[in-house]
Amino acid sequence: MAEWPPLLQLFAAFGVGGIFVKLLDLIFLQPQTERREYRNWLREKRFMTYSELIDLLTWEGAKRENLGLSYSEIRGKAIRASILIEDEELQQLITFCISEISVAAGYRKELNDPEMLKKYMEVYVTVSRYGSHIIERLKRDLLTPPPTRISMFWEWIKNRLRKTWKWTKNSDSQ
Repeated sequence: MAEWPPLLQLFAAFGVGGIFVKLLDLIFLQPQTERREYRNWLREKRFMTYSELIDLLTWEGAKRENLGLSYSEIRGKAIRASILIEDEELQQLITFCISEISVAAGYRKELNDPEMLKKYMEVYVTVSRYGSHIIERLKRDLLTPPPTRISMFWEWIKNRLRKTWKWTKNSDSQ
């Protein structure tokens, strides 16, 4: 068998190495980079949308500008935030507060009437109480890092062990 010239061996080594590096990039690095970019994009979208929603839910924000918005504009901002929220209970709470803010807008027009002022203050207390709870949960959602594959695997292991332990504990007591 004939031996290749050293220069051709060098080019062949670089070619095989280049192909190996490109395969490594395509198989492992690009998907990881895409996931990281998606997580960054999602965090940025959540930050912008949650900021708008928090401005709607804070009573000072509601008094300043939000009551000047139409109900469909307020509802649209709430829906955009709800799309990014996975917790259904939190979505329902946001919908409730937004509807209360729209009710307060109707009461605010007639604050000279003592009955309307009383209703307005009731809505104020309700939105303040639920609003602070919503803001805390949105902040927690925004600051919690997404789970990694390893953390999801360990969580699955822990759940399996808990289920097995409960099963053995229940069977021992019978």
